[in-house]
Amino acid sequence: MIAHIEEACINCHFLMKECDRLKLEVSRQNREAIRGQDYSWLQRSCSLACYRGIWDEGYKSDPAQRYEIIVKTRRMGTCFFWSYTPGMLFPTAKELQAQAPIKRQDVNFESQSLEICFENFGEYIGCEKRMTFWRFGANRNRKWISNPEQHAKNLLHTFLVGRFGDSIDVFEEINSGAGFIDLFIIMPRRRKIIVELKMCGLNYAQSRAQDGKEQLSHYMISKQAENGYLLVFDGRVRNHAEGFEKHATIQGVPITTLVVDVRPYVKQKDAPKEF
Repeated sequence: MIAHIEEACINCHFLMKECDRLKLEVSRQNREAIRGQDYSWLQRSCSLACYRGIWDEGYKSDPAQRYEIIVKTRRMGTCFFWSYTPGMLFPTAKELQAQAPIKRQDVNFESQSLEICFENFGEYIGCEKRMTFWRFGANRNRKWISNPEQHAKNLLHTFLVGRFGDSIDVFEEINSGAGFIDLFIIMPRRRKIIVELKMCGLNYAQSRAQDGKEQLSHYMISKQAENGYLLVFDGRVRNHAEGFEKHATIQGVPITTLVVDVRPYVKQKDAPKEF
């Protein structure tokens, strides 16, 4: 399981303890104690809060939810995250953050644009490129081209480069423990994203595509990646997109599944029974 999420309150400078209306820094030692769910260092008269007002145990939050709020909740693009610097005063951190608008743009870019890009890619394939995955077999029935997953990977890699240029780095077939990662993406500020591509339909079973989630979780843990995406290129005509939930957590890491429409037949009546 990934121990630390980079952009969470536990790593944010604005995590504070409030004692008799004094707003005090939470030291590195105390942050480590929070990770271990140890609050023995926190006096009974004190409470934890966000200096920027996102949450406050004395007003908005339940102390019983401390670990969930401080350690587990991802804050990408949803608050005023600023990396913890021991000894820096809160007003100083706030001023420095105000002078660094590019940092906030990077956060929004990371948390929103990549998934939108994958969705746009799926729409593009479904409208323009789905038939490039197929060839004619016996009796003029459709068969997958040779190595369709590599074809899908090439198309996605090209699409990512066209969308983001050199703002991101995309690597193929990176070794990770017991396997090779289809696409390993390095975002601004060194965030790591892993993409696994699977075919589904005809001689590619749905169960094989579902196994991609376990592969992803293994790769994510190995590479300390924050997000994983499973792109399923589904050629099934009669059960298209069935059996795939968009969001799942496997071995403690979040995985998003997106289904790409590569059906070679428009109408069910035109499709052989194996589709």
